[in-house]
Amino acid sequence: MKTKIISLSFLFILIISSVALVHAQTSLSLTVTTNQTTSYDFYQPITISGSLSLNGLNPSDGLVGIQILYPSSGSSGVSMVLRTIETGTATEFSEPEAIASAYASDGNGNPVAGFYNDGNGYFSMTVANQDHQARLVLIAVSIYDGNGVPLGLYTAQVQIGKDASQLETATIPIPTDAHSGTAYGYADVYSDFPQNGGVPLAAEQPFTFQIEQGTGNSPATGTAPSNSGNAGAYSMTFKLPSFSDTIGGTYPVYASGTWSGYYGTATTSFNIPSTPAGDFNGDGVVDASDFFIFLTAYIASNSGQSYNTACDLGHDGKIDANDFFLFLSDYILYWESQR
Repeated sequence: MKTKIISLSFLFILIISSVALVHAQTSLSLTVTTNQTTSYDFYQPITISGSLSLNGLNPSDGLVGIQILYPSSGSSGVSMVLRTIETGTATEFSEPEAIASAYASDGNGNPVAGFYNDGNGYFSMTVANQDHQARLVLIAVSIYDGNGVPLGLYTAQVQIGKDASQLETATIPIPTDAHSGTAYGYADVYSDFPQNGGVPLAAEQPFTFQIEQGTGNSPATGTAPSNSGNAGAYSMTFKLPSFSDTIGGTYPVYASGTWSGYYGTATTSFNIPSTPAGDFNGDGVVDASDFFIFLTAYIASNSGQSYNTACDLGHDGKIDANDFFLFLSDYILYWESQR
């Protein structure tokens, strides 16, 4: 009897330990952060990064979906960014979906080299479903100009038949001020929006196309959007649009990760002011009138008189050469964004 009790006790402890171990492994540890804790200015680069792990393991074949919403879009989920980043360089993933191809096209899915600004762009992607049952998936196509500025995002829920491939063509308007030259596109497939707990189902498919120079735009001179990942870490960088194309406020960021049948989520946010830095009179432009406001405040501050504290860009209780160079930087950044 004593031996049976000991055996049953040992078996009970073993079962409890196994349950605890399984419970510990049911969700991924996912983090997401931005490269600035303060607000971003218009046209600044923003980097979203983080890590993905499971009980100390750092997977090199995980996928992280990043969704960034416009301010006050709430449950309607109007997204500025929807991208998938790998946490390594693996090419095989556990989900049955895959993106077979993605490219710029005409409205009928025939490949084309590119588009003029201020017109529609068409982008086709072929999604393969290797499952033995039909799957309802969310597809996404996002495009960026050569300066890394997001130009548009198309999303749609589509039904893919069992053991089938399906061609989908997205229509995205090309903004008038989109920089000409090589532009970048990204095709993705999800179970649902990360905002709703959805996760990536396949590795992102990148492609390039051309934006022709026309009325209202100029050649790209900046850095293309980028993303990278290794051993459980991920990172993506893009540039915020100019003042005229950006809404001030708080931008929610939703991240969802998947690896080997496990899932995880995380959130953060960042802020963009309602007016450009250096715009002291609030007219949405950083120009000579703002310089004269700054100059007036500079003279008053250095004469012991009251001054416009908005011109204290260094936030050190005085207006000096440091503030001038900060204003100069804001001035250059603003006019760079208008090119």
